Amino acid sequence: MPQMEEKLQFHDISYEVIETTKEGGHAFEIVRDLDFSKYSALVIIGGDGTVQEAINGMLVRSDGLKLPVGIVPNGYSNDMARSLSISSLEQAIDTICRKESVAMDSVKVLIDCESD
Repeated sequence: MPQMEEKLQFHDISYEVIETTKEGGHAFEIVRDLDFSKYSALVIIGGDGTVQEAINGMLVRSDGLKLPVGIVPNGYSNDMARSLSISSLEQAIDTICRKESVAMDSVKVLIDCESD
């Protein structure tokens, strides 16, 4: 994403791009297995499915480590980004470059029930 790379370089923010190469859980696997000691934040570029996969990957890490998450909407509906008042690609990139954050809860619900 050239526009994002240009702004990150302008603000002297180092980054590494790791792309998903297959559908169905690859973002989950990448984030679950990523060496978090090398990073100060995780920026997810994609739609709601990619955001959900990546965050779920972070929540199941065996080391329990978490990173601040930035969301750059690049999907069809982008409901997660819109719920955080991120209305455009440019706004998301500018927010990341300013290192602004918003606290957000995550919930894990496990249901254990018997069925007939």
